[in-house]
Amino acid sequence: MQIIEPMGWIELMGIGRNARFIITDSGGLQKEALWLKKHCLTIREQTEWVETIQQHVNQLVKVEDNISIPALRKGDFSNPYGDGDASEKITDIIKTI
Repeated sequence: MQIIEPMGWIELMGIGRNARFIITDSGGLQKEALWLKKHCLTIREQTEWVETIQQHVNQLVKVEDNISIPALRKGDFSNPYGDGDASEKITDIIKTI
């Protein structure tokens, strides 16, 4: 394990892509871990990204908790946030009006 200093988003995604899993207290990195298909342990009491918990790819952990990495081994890494082509779909709808 390596503990690192804060870094920019692009560099962070490169490191995340090569990580075995991600431990974070960040809100955004939980969702990005899903996109990178990495299990995430989130050191927080709650999350904005409840879908990641429901899909078993993210686990909320209190600082005093015992961490259970094996519980995360199976998960659904499908993207519940869309397929990235919302603007094209909206444009197509507008063109038909």
